Amino acid sequence: MLIQGTRQIYVVDMDPQPPFAPYPSQRIGPALDVSNCGLGSCSIDWAGMSASGKYAIVSYNGDNPRVFDVNASTLALTPHAMSTSSFRCQGTAAGGYVYSLGHADVAVNPFDNNEDVLVGQDECLITGQTVNGVLISHVMMARLRDGQITALTDPNNEAYASHISTRNINRPGWAYVDYYVEDGKRFSAEVIAVKLDGSKAVQRFAQEHSAFNGCYRCEPHAAPSPDGRRIIFASNWADHCSTCGSSSDIKDYVIDARAP
Repeated sequence: MLIQGTRQIYVVDMDPQPPFAPYPSQRIGPALDVSNCGLGSCSIDWAGMSASGKYAIVSYNGDNPRVFDVNASTLALTPHAMSTSSFRCQGTAAGGYVYSLGHADVAVNPFDNNEDVLVGQDECLITGQTVNGVLISHVMMARLRDGQITALTDPNNEAYASHISTRNINRPGWAYVDYYVEDGKRFSAEVIAVKLDGSKAVQRFAQEHSAFNGCYRCEPHAAPSPDGRRIIFASNWADHCSTCGSSSDIKDYVIDARAP
């Protein structure tokens, strides 16, 4: 958790297990000041936990994620040193920084022994370049144990990814992505799912039809149900449509992703 008005974070155990006293007994770790981050800006965009609870993550403004170990006994936080061979465009390996990922979400990767990962849009802004043998795409995955990166899509003629969700906790191995409008490019204004195995396999579901430039609430923010069989997104249905609505009339739409 992030303490409001500060740059301090701490961990709360919401369901203490033996040998710790059960809920409603409180189990709260010590606060850690993360304001000395070594970046140009140490303002915090968001803070959260990895899917397994093994790590905490702080993402500083500019989409620069930093990983912390969580002490299983005390819940104290310490920077998790990454492999020095892993690539990042901001921060240091020793400081716990991984590849810069925007609008990211956490998951465990069933194709890699359930390793904790962070999946997001490329915010190093080097799509199409090759780094450590990896051709950078618009949807990237960083392994939290060592910072290793994996491209999840093919960057060739790929539109710019917008938001990523891995709330499909009962359908592991996939991340759901919505895209910006870039006419003529693959996945433009689409909702898709990408496989976490690095095969670049995708499932394509629907067009968003939302004119969201300058309108935050009009952004699709596609998110799957826990089993991945439904996907909800927002749209004003005012883009690339035969009968368009008002750009201010924002509705929720649900995709039926069940196999026919």
